[in-house]
Amino acid sequence: MLVSDLLKNASQVLRAEYLETPNLLLTPGETAEFLDLDRAMALTVLQALEDSAFLELTPEGQFRLAHDRLAINRQ
Repeated sequence: MLVSDLLKNASQVLRAEYLETPNLLLTPGETAEFLDLDRAMALTVLQALEDSAFLELTPEGQFRLAHDRLAINRQ
C-alpha cells in the first residue's frame, strides 16, 4: 500500500470515529495505537485533519472535533 493510500484510509477511519464519538480526545500516541501507525504517521493524519478544520488541538495536546463540526454534529 502506498503511503498516500495509508494516510487517506487512516484519515477516513479517524473522521468516522470522531463523528461517532464527538467528545473524543486523542493524543498523537493514542491515535498511533488506535490506527496501528507509528507516532509520526499518526501526527501527520491528525495535522491534516486539523488543517482541514475538522479537528482542533487542545492546550493539553489532544485533538478533538472542531467546535464548528461539533455544533453541526449536534443538530
